[in-house]
Parts: sequence; structure tokens; C-alpha cells
Amino acid sequence: MPATEKKVPMSTTDRIEKEILLRAPRARVWRALTETREFAAWFGFKMEGEFRPGSTVKAQRPGPEWEHFKVEFKVERMEPETLVESGFDQLLAARHAEAFPKHTNGWVGQIENIRKYVDA
Repeated sequence: MPATEKKVPMSTTDRIEKEILLRAPRARVWRALTETREFAAWFGFKMEGEFRPGSTVKAQRPGPEWEHFKVEFKVERMEPETLVESGFDQLLAARHAEAFPKHTNGWVGQIENIRKYVDA
């Protein structure tokens, strides 16, 4: 790593947490969060793998303009009623400065997507 790049120190900028009240049965919401097929339907990505503790689920946004955009979800543990995106502090400072705000804003749209999906 070049001397000018530093990792961001551990802080509250490592994870994105949002709260939402969904007017759907808990079991319905839990399926939408934990079953890959359902998660892909509201999240808008093609996905490979299953959400299980210790697993990695590969995802790609569909469309030729997104061909380069690939994501891996690493599942550390599964806790009912909780979905946390974390690991931002492991990024180099320049990448963190770009990725964290984009992901934070992206979850605003994804919250609306899951609301529509479970209320359908």
C-alpha cells in the first residue's frame, strides 16, 4: 500500500444501520431477508448461494452497464430482525470516503423496496 493511503480507524463509520417499521408478519419479513431468492427480488440483484452463517453469497446487478459491479455478502451470523452492512473500516480511506455515503444512501432506496415487497 502506498504511504499516502491509510486505512480508516475503527469507528461508527464501519457499519450502516437503519430502522424501519414494516406492516407485515415477522415471518414474511424474515423470509425476505434470509431467503436468497426473495432477497434478490426486492434488492434487485442476481444472486448465487444461500444466506447461512459462514456463507458467502455472490451478487451482481443485472444489465450490461453493471457488468463490472459484483458484490459478495459474507454472512457472519444471523440474528432475527437484524440486517447490518459492515466492514467499511477495512477499506482504504479514499475508497471508504466514496463507498460509505453511497451505500448509506443506497439503503434509503432499499428500505422502500423491501417495504413494497413484503406489503405486496
